[in-house]
Amino acid sequence: ELSRQLNYSLIYLPFKKNQAENKKKSVFLLIPSSLIKIEQLFQSKTFKTFYWKTVKSRLKNLQKVLYCFIMMNREILIITDSHLTEHCPERTVFRFLLEKISESDYDVLFLGDIFDIWIGCKGYETSVHREFMEWCSKEKNKRKLWYIEGNHEFFIHRNRSGYFTEVFQDFALLDGNVLFAAHGDRVNHHDKAYAFLRGLLRNPVSYFVLKLFGYTGFGSSFSGKVRKDLQRTNQKQRFYFPETELKELDQSLQSGGVESAVLGHFHHNRVSGNITVLANFTEENATVGLYKSGNGIEYKTVRDLFGEWK
Repeated sequence: ELSRQLNYSLIYLPFKKNQAENKKKSVFLLIPSSLIKIEQLFQSKTFKTFYWKTVKSRLKNLQKVLYCFIMMNREILIITDSHLTEHCPERTVFRFLLEKISESDYDVLFLGDIFDIWIGCKGYETSVHREFMEWCSKEKNKRKLWYIEGNHEFFIHRNRSGYFTEVFQDFALLDGNVLFAAHGDRVNHHDKAYAFLRGLLRNPVSYFVLKLFGYTGFGSSFSGKVRKDLQRTNQKQRFYFPETELKELDQSLQSGGVESAVLGHFHHNRVSGNITVLANFTEENATVGLYKSGNGIEYKTVRDLFGEWK
């Protein structure tokens, strides 16, 4: 009665006094009822579910923070303009490079024109495309893989994004928006002929036609025609380096807080302000770029990073 009036609970605790005597001793305790209710709450299924959900949520958030911290300090390997085909000599070097990347901690940015032609639709892809996609599907959970469509790639963003961390159609802003990356084919905005060709090949109508040719078995012949048109366009562009347009782009990027920029497309190494232009990836040179946050972009070769290939 006294415990009820004082809002206390009477607790009976039987326990052994000591193991030698093997005697039991009983103890009565007066405990505030509020503590009993709290203990009941702690033991309830609802509380346990809520508690573990909270713990798991906090652990996941911590894991994301640690992951972001680690990824921020990882170097990015930049590859561009390898123009791979099924039987080109660059394919051996490129395969060796991918094998070595798998053993490293690099993230990878594919800057476009990795293949001589890549149309991301059924009926156009060959063994060289499938081998690359298989590698990407295995590696994208180990590292970040970015892909920027070049002027030799079509509808990768639409149909093949699942193989990469992210696919960009025009440009990318990475590393907290301080690294700008683009293939480079759109730097020369005065080239109206190329702008027309690009618009002609990248629209819903052309996508429908490409899919139709792919299903009917004429995909390879159609892609060959596109390749020849692009080669004629590229020959004209190789003799002209848009220095003025690059300076304009560099000023615009610096005013926007960009610290480093990287382009491909022009098939030779060049630096213009904060913009680094990478040469094409060939069997002889095997040029790549190496970006580290705060240090900018360095020119490297596969030999520099991984040694000689067989």
